[in-house]
Amino acid sequence: MNESNIFRTRSSGVAAELPLFIPVYRPDYSFRLFSRETRDYGLNAVMVNAFLLFRERETKAAFGQGYSLREHIGGFDGALCTDSGAFQQLSGRKVDIDPVEIVRFQNFIKTDIAAPLDLITPPETDYDETLRRMIVSQYRIEEALEISDYSDLAGIQQGGGFYSLRQKHIRQLAGAGVRYYGIGSMVPFFNKNHDISFACAVIRDARSVIGRGAPMHVYGAGDPLDIAFMFLAGANIFDSSSYAHYAQRGYYMTPYGAVNNDGAREKLGFECGCPVCAVFGQTGVIADTSADALLQWHNLYTILDTMRVMRALTDGGRVEEYVSDVYDKHVANADLFPGSMLARSWEQYLRGGAPEDKRPDDIRRPSAKKRLNVGVPGDAPQPGDAPQPGDAPQPALTDIETETIVYLADECAGTYKIDRGQIVALLAEELALPKNMNLRARLKGAKTVGDARRLGEYKAFRKNVRANLYRSLRKYKPAVSMAGAPPARVV
Repeated sequence: MNESNIFRTRSSGVAAELPLFIPVYRPDYSFRLFSRETRDYGLNAVMVNAFLLFRERETKAAFGQGYSLREHIGGFDGALCTDSGAFQQLSGRKVDIDPVEIVRFQNFIKTDIAAPLDLITPPETDYDETLRRMIVSQYRIEEALEISDYSDLAGIQQGGGFYSLRQKHIRQLAGAGVRYYGIGSMVPFFNKNHDISFACAVIRDARSVIGRGAPMHVYGAGDPLDIAFMFLAGANIFDSSSYAHYAQRGYYMTPYGAVNNDGAREKLGFECGCPVCAVFGQTGVIADTSADALLQWHNLYTILDTMRVMRALTDGGRVEEYVSDVYDKHVANADLFPGSMLARSWEQYLRGGAPEDKRPDDIRRPSAKKRLNVGVPGDAPQPGDAPQPGDAPQPALTDIETETIVYLADECAGTYKIDRGQIVALLAEELALPKNMNLRARLKGAKTVGDARRLGEYKAFRKNVRANLYRSLRKYKPAVSMAGAPPARVV
């Protein structure tokens, strides 16, 4: 092992050589795959969905009685990683769990790499909503960093298809002291058609911020073709259940792209030396349709082999040469990969510069400030609301602070049926307070009728609103480093 390419987990001290692929474990098809044989071949980490474990009452109870996560996946002795359930949001599934509770659970079961419950941002999300999700994700990450006493906490970048927001968020993560970085909500941009320009540009920028040696995990990346280009751009950790999903659709992975028949494999000239193909032959593996499909084994071995090749080439400084060979082979056999955008997107990436924000339209909703000023019950001025002599000057809200108020107010009002105007007033006041004061301290010293009234509203607010939203809000610093107008027009 080259020590400069080793990532060691904080508490368990498990060492994993980079680049690293983390297959997603699922009991219905993964148990036999994660064997001593695959471990010896280079399987150094496994991803488990902590959200599903948390929701399984019997399993959760067993953890409380000493059952370990390692036992749960058959005694695997490599690095253990868990997902908070955030990825389920991409499929539209509701993830109804407290962000603090799921992070504490991951630490309790002693996962090596834990994930926050960040907010996934699909490509079609507009700028306003993307910005709000990014801000709330940052709140949750900062809070999770404070309570992660065993696990390394992944600071996962959001920003959807807006390169400018991606740039701002990775810098916020670096400023928060993140040790393990993730690139989130990226799968829809490159999945299936190898459109890698945006993903690689985001990775390149992130690497320039976090430095050379830090781990950078592209969540959901699992095609060996895409992985090679992302590794060259700067990412060094990848995870997916692609090995099984591809097999279920009859696709045989190669470093140059996945094919679904032996003729295509022969045309590529790919000769696989993995343990499965060595025993059953490549034709036999492609043709296998059994429940324990050999194709799954081959696909996992192919991804692991890609990691092994890139580790060896990194030491010799020949990664670019390998990626160039993969590119040439894929493009020369373009007829086998209809719809592939690899050639065009890679050329676009190589031209450098900031990519255009990926967004399907330039529609924007009414500005937050306009929505904030809409008259609603509870907005009327109250005695004591006006500035009093001796009050510290209160800075004007920035656009992003205003967006945050509207986001939290709408969510709380819609979920808990609390008067939106009261929520807006409370949140707006907190965000405008001087840095050395918070809303609770100010209300405790209430001397006027108006302040006393707000104190009662504050208690009701605390009782009814999800705890994580307010905990995050109390930590909010008005001088955020994300201020700036959105792009006038993006495509």
